[in-house]
Amino acid sequence: MKKLLFLPFLQLPSGHHQVADTIINHMLELDNRLICKKVDPLAYTFGKLEKLISGTYLKWIQYLPQTYSWLYQKSVYDEPTTHKDFHLYDMLFTKAIKTLLEEEQPDAVICTHSLPSYIIGRLKQKEHVNVPLINVYTDFFAHHMWAKKEADMHLVSSRIFKDDLVEKGAHPDTIYLTGIPIHKAIKPSQFRMPDQGKPNLLISGGSLGVGGLKRLIGDMKDHSCTCFVLCGKNQKLYTSLHNEHSALIRPLRYIESREQMNEIYDLVDAVISKPGGVTISECIRKQKPVFIYHALPGQEEINLKLIKQLGIAKDSIGRGNLEQQIIRFFDDDMEATRLEANLAAYHRDLSLDASTLLYKKLISR
Repeated sequence: MKKLLFLPFLQLPSGHHQVADTIINHMLELDNRLICKKVDPLAYTFGKLEKLISGTYLKWIQYLPQTYSWLYQKSVYDEPTTHKDFHLYDMLFTKAIKTLLEEEQPDAVICTHSLPSYIIGRLKQKEHVNVPLINVYTDFFAHHMWAKKEADMHLVSSRIFKDDLVEKGAHPDTIYLTGIPIHKAIKPSQFRMPDQGKPNLLISGGSLGVGGLKRLIGDMKDHSCTCFVLCGKNQKLYTSLHNEHSALIRPLRYIESREQMNEIYDLVDAVISKPGGVTISECIRKQKPVFIYHALPGQEEINLKLIKQLGIAKDSIGRGNLEQQIIRFFDDDMEATRLEANLAAYHRDLSLDASTLLYKKLISR
């Protein structure tokens, strides 16, 4: 039976892992004889040092966001004047990933992060490693580190993304408009207006911490809307909000079940979130207006630009009282209708299911 090797990066909970897990689950539903293995190349290469590296990465973003943003733009996003190589990553990871491929002997490698994609692309190019390479993108763009010509398949989120990849050297026939893969438990629903004037809101804010989340809620001032708050694994945040005993602020602990998450989406009329690829994609499937209140430096900043270009979410960063913005949005029939039309147009472009496509191309051929 065929074996698929999935390569995210870092052990941190992220869209890279979530998308890999989603595809694994769905493909095993299609054929439970498949062997699907997920490996973090950083932990594979450096063992216990991975936790130290991950922690340093998080603190860098938290305490020096502008430096991270600048370096991210310069190193992987801004247009290079010549072909860009990443010699440090070559030195650190090439030998380990080559060894991993020799150990696992996969029939295909599915990368949800750019670094393993880059290394395997280089191995295919320079050392004639012959393994199908599939890029599954968890953002709304591809930066320079992703393998382009060397990848056999690219699973992308939009037509804008596809056109950009072609400009960067990918062959059009290798690019498939699947959207960012999300769990099938997140069921499609119709765009809807609030039943009784005041919308129910979902705030995805666990990563903000207690102070940041309380500032966000405090800035909303009126508190006339019911707010469900996803606290993630931030127990301090959950306890702080729970102890306020507010009928309108309802904190929720970490939710692993996508079925339960689907039920929560069905309770709300709009979502307040950062521009993470998986969260935005779930909201698109649920036809929920998303109001973006903050973007982490690096990929989320670039996601925000493309999301605005697609017209599939509202940029609310630094624009005052969020609650009033959302109420005004639903009161403005033209604005709500425009967003509904943009979401419908986005959906029409997504003609393929990622897991079904991969199964047909890699397994059933």
